[in-house]
Amino acid sequence: MNPNERDDRASTISNSSIYKSILTIIFVPEAAYGPINQCIGIGAVLRNRDHRIVFATESSWKGELSDFDFEEYMVDYSEQSATNEVIDVSQFWSTQVD
Repeated sequence: MNPNERDDRASTISNSSIYKSILTIIFVPEAAYGPINQCIGIGAVLRNRDHRIVFATESSWKGELSDFDFEEYMVDYSEQSATNEVIDVSQFWSTQVD
């Protein structure tokens, strides 16, 4: 199945009492075709179950994942803090993803 197509079975399952909340799920794959393609497949299944899917990946992938109806957050891995301060990663992402 194409990742852009919705699966009617997933809609039926998501409307059942098993799923009570919609989750925001973030994928942070290595910026390579293999890892990203695997995450697209998993993300499509979760999106079809009405979860919010967010990809945080290297900026060279900009626009590629939105074609699959995923949210994109671009990360420039080459940037480094001018003060070399240690950043709490969980705090950083909690401010980036609403």
